[in-house]
Amino acid sequence: GAVVWNVEPDVDGITVTFSQDGRAAQLRAARLLLATGALERPVPVPGWTLPGVMTAGAGQILLKASGLVAERAVLAGSGPLLYLLAAQMARAGRPPLALVETQSFGDTLRALPSLRPTGHVHLLDLGANAECTAEQLVQFAVMGVAMVSALEDVARPRVALLNIGAEEIKGNETIRTTARLLQAMPINYVGYIEGDGIFHADVDVVVADGFVGNVALKASEGVAKLITAFMKQAFLQNTVTKLGAALVKPILARFAQRIDPRMHNGASLLGLRGVVIKSHGSADELAFANALRVAAREARIDLPNRITALWNASQLAAPEA
Repeated sequence: GAVVWNVEPDVDGITVTFSQDGRAAQLRAARLLLATGALERPVPVPGWTLPGVMTAGAGQILLKASGLVAERAVLAGSGPLLYLLAAQMARAGRPPLALVETQSFGDTLRALPSLRPTGHVHLLDLGANAECTAEQLVQFAVMGVAMVSALEDVARPRVALLNIGAEEIKGNETIRTTARLLQAMPINYVGYIEGDGIFHADVDVVVADGFVGNVALKASEGVAKLITAFMKQAFLQNTVTKLGAALVKPILARFAQRIDPRMHNGASLLGLRGVVIKSHGSADELAFANALRVAAREARIDLPNRITALWNASQLAAPEA
């Protein structure tokens, strides 16, 4: 992520100073729009109350209400709103000069390896929304159902809520409220699921907030790397174990490929009008190629419009707060 630490206006525009990956940089713009995530709130950035600086939400309202689009604008902040507004500005013919992502977030929805017959399960959110209300978690579930239905032709995807236990009394108030709301929704909600169930339970969609989902994702990636390292140590101990490794090399190769996080790279940002795939920050060529395959597949089947059609057909709406 980046840190915006100074915003300085002058007669010609605004100078945005920020640092990223240990390096300082500056951008010149006529306008600065700040995205602060799901909630619009004051941003602790020097100069954010100055003329020419507004929240992304305010910029979006101006665009929708009057068709006004900021010229020569820089978007700074985090979360899906940042990218949604950038896409809307580009569609209106005035794309932002630059995007400054101020938070290193994970993925929104991604397929993870699983023992299920399909070989994977979809987990969301994975970091784009660290703090979520029960109503937002319900919306995640609905979008996940729509995506799995469109992408895999599953009539009634099974939805589970990630929790610290399967009992109804487990979890915090947000999780318990989400469970009650999901039970009242016309989707195939099957109840709570614990962390280990992500990889072996018979569910299609697992719902969590971005904080919990990102921890689960990074922990699973770490375990996959640990297993690979342990197996290498075991097979490279001596001549006998090395001969054994040579005999089972094809099996080991298939196993390594199945648990390799790079083979599952590429997360879908849902709720947008176009296909947007986020790659892992540490992706190499193989991982990035798999993210491109995900994007190509979703583009071929016109996934955003299929999700919209399924959403409208099912008449699923976000519950009122």
